[in-house]
Amino acid sequence: MNNNVIVSKDEMNLLLANCLVEGDSYFDILIVSEDTGVVEYLKNTLTHPCFNIHTRSDPIKALTLCKNIGFNLILVDYKLTGMNGVLFFSLIKDYQKYTHRFLISESVDPMILIGAINDSEINAFIRKPIANNNICYFIAKAVAGDYILKSA
Repeated sequence: MNNNVIVSKDEMNLLLANCLVEGDSYFDILIVSEDTGVVEYLKNTLTHPCFNIHTRSDPIKALTLCKNIGFNLILVDYKLTGMNGVLFFSLIKDYQKYTHRFLISESVDPMILIGAINDSEINAFIRKPIANNNICYFIAKAVAGDYILKSA
């Protein structure tokens, strides 16, 4: 996971324009966080017309939603009421097999992070406060990866 690559929102949208065509395909994104600042920031950053954004503050309701919608990307805050983000990803990995999983946290014990990568198969760790270029890099990488798989 390279946190040093800088991708602006404009660069991300340029890449997305090459991968996603409005009306042709949608990139379903779920944000699970009780932190309204994080939710609003991500919604304001992820404004591409092909993004279909779902948000839930309750992880149980988010789990139910995951049983009904196949998401391309799920961003989960580590701190949730009743469970943490690693447990959330562990619970959905059987029916969200091809989903990009991003864990968001202010700080995480390195052992928890290693467990999250190994057990919950997270693709990226996003540290709070979220840097725009950091999240745009990971989103662009996820969308480009899905585009390449669909084109193959």
